[in-house]
Amino acid sequence: MKREELDPLADKVGPAFRDRLARLSAEAPVQAVVLIQSATDGEAAGRRTRGTERVARIAAQRRGAEEGLVEIDAILERTGGHRLADAPDLLGSLPVATTARGIAALAKSPRVKAILEDQKLKAL
Repeated sequence: MKREELDPLADKVGPAFRDRLARLSAEAPVQAVVLIQSATDGEAAGRRTRGTERVARIAAQRRGAEEGLVEIDAILERTGGHRLADAPDLLGSLPVATTARGIAALAKSPRVKAILEDQKLKAL
């Protein structure tokens, strides 16, 4: 990919993943995990919650992540990508398959907090 296409990635994609993307063509297939920005991010961070408050926070986090799906789905459709899960998980993460150009487009979205390379785990 061209350097100007990678500029939006600086704040949302780690340097190793960014370097791998730089070596790919813009249309090369890529799998990644998108962390969705939610309006509830950071609320009461570090404070212990109990019972009904915890359940309410989890529901609010899930709703906030789902609100970002409309924009993320539009970007994926435009760049030839798709979701690899039906909905975000409790942490607001969503696995996707798209192109290197699709990763750059997702990084420009204010609804995306970060993008992680989807890697297979290996036992040590």
